Amino acid sequence: MKAEKHKRSKHFYSSDRPIRSKKDDVLKRAKFAERLADDLKSWDGNDSLIVALYGAWGSGKSSVKNMVLEAVRRKRAATIPVMEFNPWQLSGTGDIPATFFRELGIALGEEGPPRDVSRRAAKLKYYSGLLTLAGSVAKSIGSLRTLLGKPDGPVIEAAAGGLAAAASVSKKGSEALATKGDAEGKSLHELKVELCSLMAKLPRPVLVVIDDIDRLSADEILQVFQLVKANADFPRLVFLLLFERGVVTSALNAISDNRGSEFLEKIVQVGYHIPHASRSAVQKALFTGLDSHLSTEAVSKRWEKRRWSNLFADGIGSYFRNLRHVKRFLASFAFHIREHRSENSFEVNPVDLIGLETLRVFEPAVYERLPGAKTILTRYEGPSLFGEIKQEVVDQALSQIVSTVSPENQVRVKAILEVLFPPISPAYGGKREVSNHHQEWLRELRVCHPDFFDKYFTLTVGDDDLSQSELDSLLALTADTKNFVSACEALKKRGLLNLAFDRLDAYKEQIPLQAMPSLVQALCDMSDGFPERLPKPFEQMFEHELNVHAWRLCYFGLKREPDKKKRFQILHDAISRSAGIALPFEFVSLDERAGDREARGHEFLLEESDVEVLKKICIQKFREALKHDNIRQSPQFRLVLFRWSAWESADEVKSLMKGQILTSADALWLLTVLLGESHSYGHDHKVRYSMTLGSLERFTDISQLSDLLAKVKASNRAKREAIALREFNKALKRRAEGKPDNVGDMMHDPDEEVVE
Repeated sequence: MKAEKHKRSKHFYSSDRPIRSKKDDVLKRAKFAERLADDLKSWDGNDSLIVALYGAWGSGKSSVKNMVLEAVRRKRAATIPVMEFNPWQLSGTGDIPATFFRELGIALGEEGPPRDVSRRAAKLKYYSGLLTLAGSVAKSIGSLRTLLGKPDGPVIEAAAGGLAAAASVSKKGSEALATKGDAEGKSLHELKVELCSLMAKLPRPVLVVIDDIDRLSADEILQVFQLVKANADFPRLVFLLLFERGVVTSALNAISDNRGSEFLEKIVQVGYHIPHASRSAVQKALFTGLDSHLSTEAVSKRWEKRRWSNLFADGIGSYFRNLRHVKRFLASFAFHIREHRSENSFEVNPVDLIGLETLRVFEPAVYERLPGAKTILTRYEGPSLFGEIKQEVVDQALSQIVSTVSPENQVRVKAILEVLFPPISPAYGGKREVSNHHQEWLRELRVCHPDFFDKYFTLTVGDDDLSQSELDSLLALTADTKNFVSACEALKKRGLLNLAFDRLDAYKEQIPLQAMPSLVQALCDMSDGFPERLPKPFEQMFEHELNVHAWRLCYFGLKREPDKKKRFQILHDAISRSAGIALPFEFVSLDERAGDREARGHEFLLEESDVEVLKKICIQKFREALKHDNIRQSPQFRLVLFRWSAWESADEVKSLMKGQILTSADALWLLTVLLGESHSYGHDHKVRYSMTLGSLERFTDISQLSDLLAKVKASNRAKREAIALREFNKALKRRAEGKPDNVGDMMHDPDEEVVE
C-alpha cells in the first residue's frame, strides 16, 4: 500500500526576513538599488571607497542590500567579488576583527597572479594577527597613530582600548604571528604598505558589505569602525555599510568628545538614506494582506465600509509605517481569523477584530485592560430598571485604560475605542439610547454588545487586578473631589473598588495634607452607596469594608495635621457641603468620648466640643434626608438610623419617625431595615433572621405597626419583606406568651434561609 503523502498545512507567519530579489519589491526601491549597484561596480580608483546606507530598524536596509547585490551579480562578465560580513552574528565572541580578515582573504580568493595571491594571503593573515593583538602589540610598535591616520591623543587611547577588547582572542593572533613568513621583522606600517601594493594589482575592486552594525554593543560598533578606518586606504576595496545613523553616532561620541557625527563624516565618503517607504505602498501591502483573509463570503458580508474608513483614518492607519509593522500584524491577525471562522459563518465582526488586533499588537497594555472593563465599554449592567453609568464615569474609566499609552498615541487609541465601543461616546450617554441599538449590534456581532464581548477575548486572561499606574492615577485625583468620585465609580463598575481602597490604605499617611479637604468630601459623597456591613466567611473576616477603608483614609490623613482646629474645619466644611450622611455619622460616632476609648489611648481627631458641633450638623442632615425617599434605599441606612436615635431623645425620635410610617409599605420598609441577620458558612451559606420588638419601639409604636400590617399577606410580598413580616409576627407571639425579647433566645428558632 502506498504511503499517503503528508499534507503541509498553510501558515501565515512571517519570519520578518528581508526580501531577496527585486521581484518581491513592493515599496518601489529596486531602481534605487540598481543605481547604487552601478555606482559601486564602476569604482575604479586606487583608493578605497566607503559608502553608507542609513535607515531605522525595520525600514528595509537589508532588503535594499539584497537587491543591490542581485544587481551587482546580474551580469557575470561585469561582476565583482563580494564579501558579506555580518558582525552581529559574532557579537559577544570577540572574534569580529579576526573573522573580518579571514573572510576578506576568502573573498579575494585567486584574484591576480598566483605569486601575488600567495604573498597577499600570508601578509593578510599576519596583519590580522597584529590587529587582533592591538591592545598589547600596536602600542608597543608605535604604529597606531599611523594606522588611524594620526587622530587626536584621546582618540588614540580610546581606539586602542577598543582594539584591546579583541585581545580575548590573543591565542588566534599568536597563531597568526607564527606564520609571518617574509613579514618577519617588519613594522605594521611597512606591512600595510606592502599589502597596499599587492592589492593595487587586483584586476577589479572587491565589494565589502557590512550589515546590522547598529545591532552591536557600543564597544563592538567602535571595533567595526576602527577596522574600516584602519583599512580605508587599501586600494580596490569598496565598503557598503548599513546602519541606523543615530545609533552609530551615539557610539562614536564616546571616542570623539561627543562629535560622533563629525567623526562619522571623516570615515564615510558617500552616505545615502534608505528611500522612504511611501504611505500608499505600505497601505497597499496591508490591504492586500487583509483582502486575502477577508475574501470569504461569511466574512465580507459583515464588512462595514464607512466604519472601516473611520477606524483606519482616525485610529489604526498611523500604526503601519513600514512593512515590518504590516507583517507583524497580518501574521497574528490570520490566526484570529481562523479561530473565529467556521465552515459557513464568521463569529465576530471583522472591522472590530481588526481594531482590537491593532491594539493587541501595537498597544498591548491597552488591550490587556479591555476584558476587565466590559461593563464600561458596553455600558450595560444587565436587565436592571434602575441605575445608569454616567458619562463622567465612562470618561474616567477610559483615562485609566489609556494611561499607559504615549501622549502622541492617546488620541488615536481613544478614536479606535470609540469606533469599537460606541456606547462610551456622549452621543450614547443615555441608557435608553444604548438599549435602542442593542438589537442592531447583536445582528452585526459587534464587540460592544455584551453577548459578543467575551468572544473577542477568549485567548486572554481577564483583568481582575489593579495596575500601579491606575493606583497612581487615583492617588493623584485625591485633590479633585469630582474626578476622584468618578474614578471610584468606574472602578466600582469593574469590580475593583474594594481592591483599590485596600491598596490606597497603604498610602493613607502619604496622601498630601492639602488634598484632604477634597478627599474627605469625595468619600462622604460616596459613603451612602457603600455596601452594608455583613458577617463574612472566615477567609474574608480580616478584610476591611469600604466604609472602614474610607474612615481610615480620612482619620490617618487628618491625624498628620497637628492643629485640631484645622482638622475640625476640614471635617466641618466637607460634611456641610456633602450630600452623603453615612461617613459623617461614622466620623462623629468614632470620635465621641464613649466607652473605654480614652482608657485605651484612642487618639481623637477633635476637641469634644467640636464633636458636638458636628453631631448637630449630622442630625440636621439626617432630618433633611428623611424628606426624600432616596435615603431609604441606602445600604448604610440601618447603621445611620441607630446612631441618630442614640443622639436624639426618645420622644424626638418617635415624633420624627411617626411622619415616616404612614402606610403598610412604610411599615414593611421599617421592618426590613431593622431585620436582624446571623450568617453561618458551612456546606451552605445560611442566614437566620430575627426581630426584636424593643428595637422597633425605639422608632414607633408596636400597635401602630400591627394595625398597618394587619391585612398584609406575606405571600404577596418580596422575599425580604415576607421574612421581615414573618419575624415580626413571631416577635409578637413571643411577647404575648411572656417570653423574653432577646436575640440570644431566638437562636433555637428553626427558620433558616439558604443563600443561593
